[in-house]
Amino acid sequence: MSWRLGALAVYHFCPRGACRMNLSTEAKVGLMSAIGLVILGWMIIWVGHIDFGPQGRTVEAVFRYVDGLVEGNPVRYAGVDVGKVTKVSVNSKGVIVKMQLKPGVTIPEGSKFTITSMGLLGEKFVEIVPNPLATRDLADGEQVEGIDPQRLDDLFATADKLVRDMQKLVNNLNDVIGSEESKTALKKTILNLQAITGNLEIFTASLQRIAVHSEQDVINMVQNLHGVSERLLSVSNQADVFMRQFADDGKTGQELRDSIASIQRTAQAVEKMATTLETEVTDPQTIQSLRETLQNVRQASEKTNKLLGRAQNFKIEGGAEVLGGRDTYQTNMDVRFGNGSGFLQVGINDIGEGDKANLQIGKQSGDLTARVGVFDGKAGVGLDQKLGGNTKLSMEVSDPNDAKVKLRGEYYLGNDGAFVIQRSDIKDSRQPTFIGIRKNF
Repeated sequence: MSWRLGALAVYHFCPRGACRMNLSTEAKVGLMSAIGLVILGWMIIWVGHIDFGPQGRTVEAVFRYVDGLVEGNPVRYAGVDVGKVTKVSVNSKGVIVKMQLKPGVTIPEGSKFTITSMGLLGEKFVEIVPNPLATRDLADGEQVEGIDPQRLDDLFATADKLVRDMQKLVNNLNDVIGSEESKTALKKTILNLQAITGNLEIFTASLQRIAVHSEQDVINMVQNLHGVSERLLSVSNQADVFMRQFADDGKTGQELRDSIASIQRTAQAVEKMATTLETEVTDPQTIQSLRETLQNVRQASEKTNKLLGRAQNFKIEGGAEVLGGRDTYQTNMDVRFGNGSGFLQVGINDIGEGDKANLQIGKQSGDLTARVGVFDGKAGVGLDQKLGGNTKLSMEVSDPNDAKVKLRGEYYLGNDGAFVIQRSDIKDSRQPTFIGIRKNF
């Protein structure tokens, strides 16, 4: 109510337009100066990031190079402004950058501190990349190791080196391609490629014609392969039965060892009895006979011991295979009796047709195996060489009157199966190349 009375009094004593404020020039200048000072102070506070409120934690980072970072530059945590740089100093460790964080801001231990900028020529700032696996936060005033920023000089040096390398590459290409000899060779290569392309087109057309006219032959080949696989299955079953009957489910080897052990015990008993009789008998002729008996028994016992040792290492292996060639196929089977590195191998090739016998003795040394004996019914020798874990190459030379050289390769598909390719006689061009599969037992 009082302000209304005051206003009425002013209006009563100062009618409209009668009372006006007259300011001197000095007053107007002073007022404008005051307003300018207020604006200047606000700008200083804003640009200088000056805070008058409560302060948060301080963190120090050590760099070897800060790339123009100065006091007042912002500090960002995962892209968010969380503080500012309050001091940049140098000591024996390097450049120490002290950062003041806002109240309530914490930095996980193990976070990465690096210096970057907004754009190529923008303001520098400290970027903090948080560590998601941290178990604690950095303490107030704790010092960490910073990651130095990439210098423009280093980038320029790398780019300059890259340009020099590219220039050297271009010069080398010019030296290789720019000469007349290279140009001529390149033209010849292009012409040769054109000729090869033309030949490939002719070859493709020929294959297409062969495929059209030989479709029935392909079908017959597939049917023959099916028959070969059935025959191999039958042969493998028969061989499996034979091996089980021979080994009697593993009893044959044990029985053989038991028999040899029994012979050894008998020999020891005879030797013991003969020794006892020698002390009781006085007839010289009888004593001489007993001594000869003891000598014979000892020799028999030694041979029995050797035989027993060999029997413990004795093992039997076998295999059957079916191979198919052009208009023919053959079935082969073999059994190997091994004792250590030595072995005896018997078998028959081309069962039911040629029935060619194999009887060989051999010795294995590492990956190399040597064989000698009868090969396809003829005397000869053979070598087997393993290449790696799955491949084996074999060569057999037989028949002294008309030498034959057989080459064979096996690629094992597992512990008991193999893919086989074989040429029975590389000297005879009429001999087909056999391809098939083998089953081991």
